Amino acid sequence: MNIFNKQNLLTLALVTTFAVPAISTAAAMNTGRNVNPVTVSFADLNLTEDKGVETLYGRLKVGAKQSCGTVSARQLNLFRSNKECLETALTDAVESINNEKLSELHSS
Repeated sequence: MNIFNKQNLLTLALVTTFAVPAISTAAAMNTGRNVNPVTVSFADLNLTEDKGVETLYGRLKVGAKQSCGTVSARQLNLFRSNKECLETALTDAVESINNEKLSELHSS
């Protein structure tokens, strides 16, 4: 029961992690686009195994893209801000989970 509660708290932390940097970046980009908070669930994963960690990292990347959005090739002036949003969201999510294997994967 404690693990389930801990994972729910981490999921909530991820929503906050993705929402805050994305909102501040969107404001800096001044695009007027809405940024969507994203929940990344990993209750079904075993983070002591490489496969589980790799699956979670993939989900975090998708969540960052969903939260920060994408820019087209015609929006070169927004590309840098979007890239920073993606990197910040992913790094913050990895750090909030505090899993050594996940951190190593992110650093590689």
